[in-house]
Amino acid sequence: LRVVGTHVDISHVKEVEEALRNSEAWLRESQRVSRVASFVGDLTTGTWAASENYFEIFGVSTDAPRTPPTWMNLLHPDHRAEISAFFFDNVCRQGQSFDHEYRIVRPSDGQTRWINGRGGVLRDASGRLVKVTGTWQDITERKRMEEHLLQVQKLESVGRLAGGVAHDFNNLLTVINGFSRLLLAEMPHGSPHHQ
Repeated sequence: LRVVGTHVDISHVKEVEEALRNSEAWLRESQRVSRVASFVGDLTTGTWAASENYFEIFGVSTDAPRTPPTWMNLLHPDHRAEISAFFFDNVCRQGQSFDHEYRIVRPSDGQTRWINGRGGVLRDASGRLVKVTGTWQDITERKRMEEHLLQVQKLESVGRLAGGVAHDFNNLLTVINGFSRLLLAEMPHGSPHHQ
């Protein structure tokens, strides 16, 4: 006999949801283009979460465990001891922020990549360290360009050095040529020393 109900205008909620979807899509795309992944690590559970670009940058599968030992195994052997000691002592125990460049080895293809890890810690109301948050950026291309620039600068230095040596040698030859001309002018043409 009757239908009882209400109608609620949810236009504002839908607009907010759409704005959130757009914002998330923009964030994902900007991270993909800039080769950045964001992360948050829970110091109480020893696990962490990361944005989806993490899997591409680090070359790991989406079902790989997200624990400190897993992350440490990705570190290049040359950097593993230094970075893990800094992370556990300075960040997790002392609460220091960080900005470090180090290499990783991607399990998916064995490539060595340069990473810039930046971040800091979050504390709870009592001041206890509870989370580590930050970003990882793949800076391999920048490192290659820096290495290339260094090689160019070395070659430029060698070129300048060679130019300086050539200039100095030319000065010596000018003096030798000058004295030779003077000697030739005083020497008779039939002299065996003339040649």
